[in-house]
Amino acid sequence: MPSFKGFQGTIDVLENQRYVVSGRLATLGEDSVEITELPVGTWTQTYKESVLEPYLLGTDKIPVSIQ
Repeated sequence: MPSFKGFQGTIDVLENQRYVVSGRLATLGEDSVEITELPVGTWTQTYKESVLEPYLLGTDKIPVSIQ
């Protein structure tokens, strides 16, 4: 099982030598969350551009769903 010093997210076994690494988020209220840990190897700017911006700006397939 891999481990990363200081990592607070989760690492789950998918199958032999394959793992799913997940970050953490905290629910602050009914309509807000705080991302407290990104998956290992994920850069903040890349995550913002590829995950958050489509929900913030919307796309042809994803309607605006966060502010």
